[in-house]
Parts: sequence; C-alpha cells; structure tokens
Amino acid sequence: MRGSCGVHTHKKQPIPRASNYDARTTRSTHTHKTTVPLTAFFSVENLISYAVIVVIIEGQRGKARYWGNYCVKKIAKLKSPVLCHSKQADEVEFMPTIVQLEWEIPPSSDKNEFWFPYWVKIGGKEKYGQFAPMVGKNALLQLLDEAIKQDFFDRQFLVDLARSIRTKLEEPS
Repeated sequence: MRGSCGVHTHKKQPIPRASNYDARTTRSTHTHKTTVPLTAFFSVENLISYAVIVVIIEGQRGKARYWGNYCVKKIAKLKSPVLCHSKQADEVEFMPTIVQLEWEIPPSSDKNEFWFPYWVKIGGKEKYGQFAPMVGKNALLQLLDEAIKQDFFDRQFLVDLARSIRTKLEEPS
C-alpha cells in the first residue's frame, strides 16, 4: 500500500545521521553507500556554514512509540540557528523546526500533524531536543488565538504575521 508521501506505508526507512555524510561528496559513510543530496538537509552553501544540522528529510518514514507509523510531508526550518547564551553552557546554537506529518492511522480527531522538534549544539556536540510537542491544526489555531488574546506577541510580530498570511492568501490556488 502506498501513502501520499510516495513510499510503502509498511516500510520504515532508517533515519540518516548528520555525522554519516561527507559534505564534499554527499555520499553516506555507511557501508550501504546510499547517496543523499545535501539539499535534503539544506543548500550546499548553508550546510557548510551551519553548525547544527537538522536530519529530518521530507518523505522519511518512521514510527512514533505511542502514535504509530508516520511520513514526513514538509519541514519548515530557520535559515540559520539562533545563538543563545546560558550560564552553564556559555553559547548554545538552537535550531527549532516545524514538521508536518502524515499518519498511517491518525492518533486523534485533530490528527496531531504538526511536530516541533529541535536541535541544540552545546560545546561542539549536537543534541536532539526531547519532549517536542505534536499538535493538530485545531489545537495549533486555538493556542495561537489564545496567545494573541493574552498579548504574547508585540504589535510588530502581529503585523508581520498578518502580512505573511495576506501574501499567502493572495497567491493563485
């Protein structure tokens, strides 16, 4: 059976690790020698300058422990990591993402299709962010609506958000 992500829904693909790729050849250092284009992570120019590499790829399949099989449909990433400062770790690079998932069997009526994984780089070591939430469209809209009502965001943020929404709505379908 094929899912809309274009791969068999009963097959699980291994998750590539950033350390398994040679930035010069785009070849895996695994014994399988699978070629993965660097643009699956970022553009070649950005990959070399990025210290934190997000290793979730569109079309990638996996299984969530409690929720079941999924396929990664889309990924929204920042152009570069956010540099943070901490008393314990000094400088930390933070790379949040939003991932749209397609579930083989939706875990709830709201589908839980938006996942917010993140990576950090502390002292030269990359770490995957644990406890990343998954929410559906309805829950996400309710949370944003409530945050706006409670003044979580300043006026400029809301103006920028409105501009992005208007631009998207004005695009031809």
